[in-house]
Amino acid sequence: MNTQHRDIHGAPVLPDALEAEQALLGAFLMKNDSIDAIPSTFEARHFEERLHCLMFEAMQQLRASGKTFSPITLKGMLPNERVGDLNISQYMARLMGNAVGFLSIPDWCAAITAAAARREIHSLADDLRQIAFEEELRIPDDIAALRQRLAEVTQSLMADDAMDADQAADEYLSAITGGSGQGNAGGVPVCLPELQTVLSDGLFRPQRLYGLLSSSGEGKTSLTMQVVYTALMAGHPVQILSYDQTRTEFVAQMAAQVLGIEMRRQLENSAEHPLLNQREIDECYAFSRKIFSLPFDVIDCKSEDTVSKLAAYATRFCKVKRNGKTPLIVIDHIGVIKPEDPRPDEGTKAKAIGQRLKSLAKELHAVVLILQQRSGSGMKRSNPRPIAADLFGGEAARQPFDAIFYLYRAEAHMDNQLDTAEDDRESEKIRARFHQTYSKPFDVPIEGTGELGCIKLRFGDKRVKRHVNFDAMFTKYVSRRPKPSQERML
Repeated sequence: MNTQHRDIHGAPVLPDALEAEQALLGAFLMKNDSIDAIPSTFEARHFEERLHCLMFEAMQQLRASGKTFSPITLKGMLPNERVGDLNISQYMARLMGNAVGFLSIPDWCAAITAAAARREIHSLADDLRQIAFEEELRIPDDIAALRQRLAEVTQSLMADDAMDADQAADEYLSAITGGSGQGNAGGVPVCLPELQTVLSDGLFRPQRLYGLLSSSGEGKTSLTMQVVYTALMAGHPVQILSYDQTRTEFVAQMAAQVLGIEMRRQLENSAEHPLLNQREIDECYAFSRKIFSLPFDVIDCKSEDTVSKLAAYATRFCKVKRNGKTPLIVIDHIGVIKPEDPRPDEGTKAKAIGQRLKSLAKELHAVVLILQQRSGSGMKRSNPRPIAADLFGGEAARQPFDAIFYLYRAEAHMDNQLDTAEDDRESEKIRARFHQTYSKPFDVPIEGTGELGCIKLRFGDKRVKRHVNFDAMFTKYVSRRPKPSQERML
C-alpha cells in the first residue's frame, strides 16, 4: 500500500519527522548526557524545524563547554518567538515533560535523517531540472556538485562505519600486514624524521583528516611544500586547493627548497633586472616541467567557494588522476572557506567543515591536510606555544581531526614581543622567558629552529615534541639529526 502523504489537491507531500524531532529534543532536555548517544553522522541541519535546529545547536554548544542545558539556560540562546500559544520556555518544558525514554534515540535520529535525505533529494531533482533549462550548460561543474551532494545524502543514511565481522577482520588484517608498511597503498610518506616521530607514524594514512597549525610567517606553507614534494616524488597524486598562493608561487617555493635558488630571485627576475643566470633559468624550467608531468594540480579557489565546492574539485581530481596510490588533498586554509550556513558560531562552522572534509577523506580513500592559521589571541600569551584554543573555531574544531600538528618558531614570537618592549629591562625579561620555556627543556637554540608537536593525536603520544632547523634563505625545514658517517654507510 502506498503510504505517501498527499495534500488536498492530491499532490504528493514528503513525509516529515516532526514527532521524532520533538521526542529527541525532549530526551536531551530530560537527560543531558543522552546527547552523546547520537550517531556521528547526525547534524543540526537534519532538523526540518528551524527552531529545533537552533535548539540542538545551543545544546551542543553548552555540552561542549561542560555546561548543563535546560529550558532556563537555553532560553537566552534562542529567538524570542512563540510556538502556538506557548512561549519558548513553555515549549521546551512541554518537550521535556513528554519525553518517553532514551532507548529510541538511534531510531529517532534515523527517522530525522531519512526525512532530511528526502528533502535534499527533492531539492537535487529541482536543481537538476533547472540545469536542463539553463542557456549555457556547465555539465562538469554543475553535475559534479550535485553528485557530491547526493554522496553526502548517501553517507548520512549509513550507520557509523557499519561493516560485518568479515569485513572488519579483513580491514584489520590489511592494516597489520600490508597497510602498516611503507608501501604506496598504505599512505603518503611523511617528509621529516622529526615529524614522523611527532605523528608516531612514517605515513599520512588514507581516510584520515590532518591539520597543520601555525601563525603567519612561521613557515607552514614551506613545510607543506616539503610534504607535497615528498608525496609527488613517491608517485602520489597531489591537489592543492588554495585561497592564497598561485600555482607559480608553489612551484617556485619547491624549486627554492630543492634547487637552492631563492624564491625571491625566481619571481623578481626580469630582462631589465636579471637576478638569475641562464643555468639557473634552465634548472628552474626543467624542474617545473618535471613537477607538472606528475599527477599534480593547484586550484585557485574563490572567496565564494564552500566546502562542498572544494569536495567537488577533489572528487574530480581523484577520478582523473588516481593511479593506485593514495591521493593527498591540501587545503589552504580553513578560516577562509565559506560556510554552508553562516548563522552558527565559529566553532560550529569549523566543526561542520572538518566533518565534511573527514567524510571526503573516507569517500576518496585519500589523505586530507588542511592548514590552520592561528588566532591572534594566542600571540598575546607570555608563552605563545600553540594550544587547541588557537584553532579556527577553538576547542570544538578538534573533533573531526585524526591529528593536528603544529609548527612553532619561538624566535619569531620573541622578536615580535621585543619590537614592542618599553625598555631594555623588559627586553631582557622577554629573552629570558623565551629561553626558559623553549631552549632549556629541550637543549636547543632558539635561533633558527622550529618546534613540531601535536595538539591532537588519535594514535600516539601528543606530548612528544621535536625540533628542526629553519633555512630562511630557501624557506625550508631541515632535520637536526646528524647524517650517517661514511664509515657507517659502508
